[in-house]
Amino acid sequence: MAQPSDQTYFINLLGDAIALRSTETVIITGPDIDEKMGPTIQFATQAVERTSGYPPHELVGKRLGMLFAPELFPQVIDTLRTAAESKEPIIVEQEARHRTGRTQWLELSTSPIFDKSGALVHFVRIGRDITARKSAEQNRETTQRLLASVFGVINEPLAVADNAGKVLMANTAVTRKLGWSIFDLMGKPVLNCIADDDRPRVSEMMTDGSALDQTRQLKCFLLVKGKPQIAGEVELTSLRQGDGETYHVLTLRISLEKEAVEKEWSFELAVRQAMKGDASDPVVVAGKLQMVGLESVKEALGEKWPAVADRAHALAERTIQRHLRPGDIVRRSSDDGYLVLFSQLSPTEAQFKANAIADEIKEKLTGEVPELAEARVASFASAVPVDQAAGKNEESIVESIERRLKAERSRVEKEAKATLSTGLRSLKAINSPVTNADGKATPITVIRLPKSLREAMQSLHSLGELGFELESETFLLAGAAERVLAGISHSTGEIVIAQVRVRTLTNARASEAWLQVARTLGDAAKRQIVIELRDIPPDVAETRLSDLMMRLSSLFKSVAFELPSSEPGFLSKLPASTKLTTMSFGRIPWTSTGEPAPAFCKMVKALEVRQRRLIVRDMGSPTKRMALAKAGVSLFVPPHEG
Repeated sequence: MAQPSDQTYFINLLGDAIALRSTETVIITGPDIDEKMGPTIQFATQAVERTSGYPPHELVGKRLGMLFAPELFPQVIDTLRTAAESKEPIIVEQEARHRTGRTQWLELSTSPIFDKSGALVHFVRIGRDITARKSAEQNRETTQRLLASVFGVINEPLAVADNAGKVLMANTAVTRKLGWSIFDLMGKPVLNCIADDDRPRVSEMMTDGSALDQTRQLKCFLLVKGKPQIAGEVELTSLRQGDGETYHVLTLRISLEKEAVEKEWSFELAVRQAMKGDASDPVVVAGKLQMVGLESVKEALGEKWPAVADRAHALAERTIQRHLRPGDIVRRSSDDGYLVLFSQLSPTEAQFKANAIADEIKEKLTGEVPELAEARVASFASAVPVDQAAGKNEESIVESIERRLKAERSRVEKEAKATLSTGLRSLKAINSPVTNADGKATPITVIRLPKSLREAMQSLHSLGELGFELESETFLLAGAAERVLAGISHSTGEIVIAQVRVRTLTNARASEAWLQVARTLGDAAKRQIVIELRDIPPDVAETRLSDLMMRLSSLFKSVAFELPSSEPGFLSKLPASTKLTTMSFGRIPWTSTGEPAPAFCKMVKALEVRQRRLIVRDMGSPTKRMALAKAGVSLFVPPHEG
């Protein structure tokens, strides 16, 4: 058993540790509650300076009231008096005043201390800074009040339903336009506003957990109270909140076109509306999505092919429908493709949307229809001229639009190939410095295609064409070699990153051609060049990646891997020696509040645990950069400009 002197030593040692190390504030006062400014401060830890602005030695001997605004200090006295009377610790949340005048929120635990005779001798107050949490709560309350106000004045019928599909809120426009009162809807299924035949499709959208935070549209018939059903559309956004519950926001939009009620959306109607305009050369914006490279799959599957094709097309149609907006039309064509009219988009916006749809279809095919893992999904969109001659009936209109879209696609393909054929011989690679979260350059450089060649390659990839891949990757490798061998790099410690696609290295002929160039680089490549493996299939085997790393490690300093998604499970497939990973900014999922999605944040933490660094490519938005930096990302490549 320790001697009294030992106890005193350890008590003093414990006091020193609390004073120096604790992140919580500790203040010990006397018992004099009735003084005007409260009890005298007898002890304060170093942490008090952070919340008050006063170092501990300036507080000792002063009154507790100096740390609070005069109008708030009576609440502090009430807390001290209650603790003294109850002889129990009291925990409250109080505003405190910093030396600079700003206010902070503290969670304070006040404990009364009595001597052996029962007399009150001290108060011990332990505080924790909760300013950030209180600020977030206040902002959330303000936002909720604002949203409630905005919700009420929006002129389109809106309803919010819980995960069971029952209405939690509905605005007055639901009553004005559909006739349903709040009492008709509250606590009732939101599907009561949808025609019977369309309810299964709306219900399927609401229960599709893979489409969280995405806005989806579905043309359907809406029910008007006491009147016939009317053509319209449901626009649905499903949101997962912090409490784990999913909420559905539904816009019940009525069709404004009388013709749309009499005849459902069609290519014929779209062309007729385009012809009504003032333009001398009327056009519609059309796109084509097509699964390509299926010949070998059909041959290999034989009699099983029809069943696989049905699954693939059902998946593709569901994906396309989720991306359509009011007035958009889609028709399946005979060549494993889909013709889409984009009623609200420019040709550039339509091409971007078509690319996004194609990427999503490809990703889902890989995960759900493994037989089509090697298939590609081509996409193309453009403005297509229309005329009266082509508007005789639906079939002739579709045929005319497809023919003209095909001609425009051929023109774009020809121009892209000409650009690449010339540029890969005459242009130089672009050196893009990797920056940190503050925008300052780091000793890492990414070798990239010039903008014109990059856009041409993107055009070919959208069209499902794989030409010029080997040539462009050899071009990048040569650019990396030039930077290292010519002494352009900032120092011998600089890392130079060149990219190569997995399918190049898994194709025997292409792989040998690329590796032949790599072998000529010698020690320079081993000293400074890192090879980034891109376009890695999400379902790639772990042994395949390990094999590729072993083949490349003997030629280069290291191997980096592009992450195909934010799924943390993919990280377990990477070889143990992996130190560097990359991800395109466009692949990062975001919440409705502008924060990186939890799955991405979980992946970043998993990378940190494995001591692997992540570079985010094509990072443009300063706001999003800050959000990613907060999540733990420290390296960025700016958008392509050269």
